Amino acid sequence: MDRSEVTPTLLNAILSNQAAIIGALGEIAAWAEAQGSTFVASAVKEHLDKVQNNQDVIGSCISSLMQPR
Repeated sequence: MDRSEVTPTLLNAILSNQAAIIGALGEIAAWAEAQGSTFVASAVKEHLDKVQNNQDVIGSCISSLMQPR
């Protein structure tokens, strides 16, 4: 892999992992809520919101890095 491709490729993989984490956290929150643990579900959802907000920023930065110069 060309050295100039390493950073965007790495960041894209991180973004993909972040999307998987978002999905997992959503499932955990739903499960906790179904079990009656509304406090836990609320806490997980609060952290999930932060991860989702960062995902938008990371995705935008990756798009900028992948644009031809």
